[in-house]
Amino acid sequence: MNADQRPLGVAVVGGWHVHAQDYGRQVREASGARLEAVWDDDRERGAAIAHALGVAFVDDLTALLNSPGVEGVVVTEAPSRKHETLATCLRAGKHVLSEKLVALSVDGFDALTSIADANHASLSCAMPFLGRRALVEMIAAARAGSVGEITAIRANLSIDGVTAGWLPPRFDDPDEAVVGTMGDLGCHPVYLINELVDEDPIAISATYGRTHGRNLDTNSIISMLFQSGVVATASSSHVEDAGHNTCTLDVTGTKGELRFALDAPTQFTVRRSDETLVHSCAATTEEPVETWLKALPDAGALRTQPPCSAAADERRS
Repeated sequence: MNADQRPLGVAVVGGWHVHAQDYGRQVREASGARLEAVWDDDRERGAAIAHALGVAFVDDLTALLNSPGVEGVVVTEAPSRKHETLATCLRAGKHVLSEKLVALSVDGFDALTSIADANHASLSCAMPFLGRRALVEMIAAARAGSVGEITAIRANLSIDGVTAGWLPPRFDDPDEAVVGTMGDLGCHPVYLINELVDEDPIAISATYGRTHGRNLDTNSIISMLFQSGVVATASSSHVEDAGHNTCTLDVTGTKGELRFALDAPTQFTVRRSDETLVHSCAATTEEPVETWLKALPDAGALRTQPPCSAAADERRS
């Protein structure tokens, strides 16, 4: 942030997702942002998040978006209400960082990007694993041909949300969550694959499994075939053994293989022929809010406006 710029005023919109409070923390700790307030359609839930973050809870979304102090929003709303909420924020001209999913369909996503363009706003999706230095460097190595031509990619993310009992019941409510593990956790393996292949898949198949008496999928896998012949799988699970989370990315090429595993988060391995090397990386992780703030197209211009606090507006109302 330049000396003549002030922190960007940001509000958390929606407390449905389990990471809502964490995004608020990221905003509060970011050098280029100022956390203004929290809105949620569930007053009790939203007020609790706002209290934990030390900011005001605003129960009127229109009033929040009309506040000059709010220039950007982090949206962590339920998938069933995400489109309406994102559209409302974008029409108000706010830059948006969205928790996944952004949209439930391609048409829905295209509609949101059109609204963003029409209102000179930006729409971004949080992709936290792209802030991990080891993954970024491994993806760069794969794209540079370190193991030859890429032929296969396997990405997996599994957590203990169901088995350890910490995932809220609303994540299994078809009316709110709409989809299970693939529509939330499974987004991470998909965007990692997208970083490695510069083409759209020509064939996709998806398999969803339900365990533990759940309404929505707890295990899922998507298989993709690309025109170049590359095959890829993106798998996810909410039923990893309690106390353990797994993230792996394997890239197979014509001259070897690259592998990242979360249990060794600052390194990846490179296998060529009979030789296996360990590539160590800096233990740096950039959180999604920091990535978003750096990418805002007109953040500098926004920050030259006189500050006006949404929290102050709420206290006056």
